[in-house]
Amino acid sequence: EDLEGSICLVVCNLKPEKLRKVKSSGMVLCTHKDGTTILVQPPKGTPVGERITYEGITMNEPKRMNKKQFGVIKLAVNEKGEALADKAKWMTSKGVVTNKFANVPIS
Repeated sequence: EDLEGSICLVVCNLKPEKLRKVKSSGMVLCTHKDGTTILVQPPKGTPVGERITYEGITMNEPKRMNKKQFGVIKLAVNEKGEALADKAKWMTSKGVVTNKFANVPIS
């Protein structure tokens, strides 16, 4: 109920897996700090469904990944609150994806 109506980032190129007997085709990205969990959200005004890009990286069509392949990508928020994938900033048409928590992993 707390998430209803929220805008968030979802990894949608993971191979479907069953979680608690329910097929899951995506992963909602969050950060955690001091017992609090918050959604990783795109900048205001980012169109729903827009694909995230990574600063300095040319993107091809995404391929399905399994949990192990996805697990080697380091997702984190830096000291400026910018979301990173292996040190590359996450970008949208409205700018860099940020988070109110700094220096934390994204999961």
